[in-house]
Amino acid sequence: MALISNIILIFVLSFINAFKLKKKGFLEGIILGLIFIIVMIIIKLILFDNSISIATFIYYAILIITSSLGGMFGVNKKSKNK
Repeated sequence: MALISNIILIFVLSFINAFKLKKKGFLEGIILGLIFIIVMIIIKLILFDNSISIATFIYYAILIITSSLGGMFGVNKKSKNK
């Protein structure tokens, strides 16, 4: 359940960020995704345990891909005002 909610959250945040900036959605999505993942890693290391597994790396890769996709969709979304 946490995976799905985090995927939706990172996609929506990247979409909104790229929609407002209207430039380089792929790059903006990756940057936002990396910031989100760095915060998650710091929280995980401080609060829980010090182990990071292959499954964790796959989870973070999925979040990066989702973030970049959200950025690409956000840049390409046409506003209704124009």
